[in-house]
Amino acid sequence: MYKPEDEFEFMNRKRYLLILAPMALLWALAAWTPGTRLSFAAGRPAPRQDSQPGALGLNNDTPTATTPTATATTPTATATITATATVTATATVTATATVTATTTATATATATATATATTVPIPSSLFLPVLMKPGAWEQLDGGAAQTGALSLAVCPADPGIRYLGAAGGLYKWLSDDKKWDQVMQTEDPTKPIPGAVWGVWLEGQHCDEVYAAALDEGLWRVAGDEVERLDEPGDGIPPVADVVIRGKLLFAGTDVGVHLYDLEQKKWRTTSVEQLITRQSLAGDRVYAAAWTFGVKYNDACGQNQSQCQWEELAAPADLAYVRDVLGSPGGGPEDEDFWALAAASAGVIYWDGNTWKQPDNPPQPNGDTFALAQSSDGATVFAAVQGSGIWASDHRGENWWYELGNLDYLTRDLVVAGDTLYAVTPNNGVWQWPLSPSRAPAGGANP
Repeated sequence: MYKPEDEFEFMNRKRYLLILAPMALLWALAAWTPGTRLSFAAGRPAPRQDSQPGALGLNNDTPTATTPTATATTPTATATITATATVTATATVTATATVTATTTATATATATATATATTVPIPSSLFLPVLMKPGAWEQLDGGAAQTGALSLAVCPADPGIRYLGAAGGLYKWLSDDKKWDQVMQTEDPTKPIPGAVWGVWLEGQHCDEVYAAALDEGLWRVAGDEVERLDEPGDGIPPVADVVIRGKLLFAGTDVGVHLYDLEQKKWRTTSVEQLITRQSLAGDRVYAAAWTFGVKYNDACGQNQSQCQWEELAAPADLAYVRDVLGSPGGGPEDEDFWALAAASAGVIYWDGNTWKQPDNPPQPNGDTFALAQSSDGATVFAAVQGSGIWASDHRGENWWYELGNLDYLTRDLVVAGDTLYAVTPNNGVWQWPLSPSRAPAGGANP
């Protein structure tokens, strides 16, 4: 039987089917869109940004919401691929490489500088002021050192013959006893040669004559047991500080010039040199005289009178005054190439450069008060005693200096070379010796 409600129910069911069929079709089409196929093929959800509102959600069961979300995923994935963060990383790597290159360059420069400073050799012309010749000064008189020592004379033919001038007079070296014995007068053996002996000279083939300059106490001659004074009070000879003998003429350096004494005629006479003389030296037949604030005088020959005794002068500039000792060539004049002269001054060691006195330019330099000079037996080396700086040696006649000999920093009043030994006279610490030949080196010398 037909019932209207049955038709109504049938029509409702038909409408439901008509609605569901298009929806199923739409669902199938959505499932096969390109973006969704990519996601399924990869086995993971479509590429997306971090979970943000509007992105594909795994817990979204609504097909309608899934479809637009999946469609939006495709451009999101494309945007992600386009934004190449790799390019930025590449720029960062480049910057890092730049820093690394800079660091490497700095390290390389530092290493190069260090290697250069270490390996570059020192030029032979460069002298170091700290250089010191190894060796040892040996004290000649040991515990019996004569205080107030001022001057020394050693016999070249027999170095065992030595005489010392000191504040207490003249002393002779006793080799057996290794001490100094005071020289006494002949007329009264209880009286020594008086005064401070500033200069001593040995004369004769066997050094059997000794001359001692004792300033106000006279000029004395000792020959064996005979002791005599050469300047009598009536002679009017000023205080004698130094003695040099050439032939039969004795050159006496006084505080008012050079006076001559004829050893044969036993007579005194004056010369044209009238300045204070501190020290003299003999080079061949030439006599040099250090004239305190006036420079250096030298003489090659003297006749029988003053006019035949000509002196030449090497005047000292004012800033190099107070000349205490002098050495020089045996001949020639300042204009000659082989001429040389060296002086010990209060400003240090000075040498004649052909026109004037000059101090050494190259270090090391023996700066300071210089009291004495000496020359080796072969003439190749000169020595200088510098207060507070020790004993120095030079093979350039004072223009360049090698080094300091050992460490003898005592005030040294006199230097003497005899054979292969250099002697240094110190007023408060006795006499010291330095071997100039390796074979003469002391077995156990002591350094002060």
